[in-house]
Amino acid sequence: MPRDKWNALTLTFIISAGVSVLLMPFAFFLVVSFSPNYIHALSLAWVESKVIDGPTQQLITRKISVGPAGGCMWYNSSISKCDLGVPYVPSSEYLHLAPNQNVTSTFPVAMGRALPLNHVVVILMGLCLTVALLDIFFFKGGIALYIIYFSGFMLWIVYFLESTYVGTLSHRLDKIYEHEDWEYHAGNGFILITVATFVASIFLCGGGAAGD
Repeated sequence: MPRDKWNALTLTFIISAGVSVLLMPFAFFLVVSFSPNYIHALSLAWVESKVIDGPTQQLITRKISVGPAGGCMWYNSSISKCDLGVPYVPSSEYLHLAPNQNVTSTFPVAMGRALPLNHVVVILMGLCLTVALLDIFFFKGGIALYIIYFSGFMLWIVYFLESTYVGTLSHRLDKIYEHEDWEYHAGNGFILITVATFVASIFLCGGGAAGD
């Protein structure tokens, strides 16, 4: 009887640890889903250009950031112009781009439609965590592990799609002639998603090895 109780406590601890580890990816994906419109410091990627305005000889800064909640633009001002539209395409008029500058075309349109999947995964992860907690406290670990693995699988799908998006953006920016004027940067949101995905994967791999 004591051995059965110890085994039950061990299983509960393992599953609880799994839920706790997945809470971090859930929190990271949740905050990134508000970027960059609501949380400017987070984005999947952003590009910036600094040029000298001929007539005034002032340094003009242009910045474009993109994330699951659309994108934002800045033109020589701390006030942003944001758009919830998906896929996000910045405005050449707002950025005062010359007719021969096509930096706005570097933002992928087709792959941009996949970015809202970040919101879908946040909802799925929330539901999975809720069911997992119910499973721990009421059903004693019957299906929670499968739900955790499913959440990890969905993390990798979204991470792959968002990695492809930012990679394509960087590659296109390098190919166009104004790449010396525009600098590409990976956003803090993409860093959070990368960390969350790999931390969850390390735990899942470790759990699988321990189970074997």
